[in-house]
Amino acid sequence: MQIAATIAADDPAAATRFVSATRRELEALGAFPRLGRARSFRSARLEGVRSRPVSGFTSWLRFYRVLPAAIDVLRVLHGARDLPAVLGES
Repeated sequence: MQIAATIAADDPAAATRFVSATRRELEALGAFPRLGRARSFRSARLEGVRSRPVSGFTSWLRFYRVLPAAIDVLRVLHGARDLPAVLGES
């Protein structure tokens, strides 16, 4: 996981917490997929996308779509980024 490697360069323990939180929360989203915030983008390609911050790392957002039998994680991004541009909307 690239994000964990970046975090580990400054704080290896934080990187371990990030990976643990991500895994734990992916399991929670599998059980309760609508926990995240519904997002609104202009692009029809991004219809139905939701986001949820990583616990303990609230600047990092997980973007995903709810599928009939699963969730599809699109990206995990830092909230300071130009989210529409990074997600391919502009």
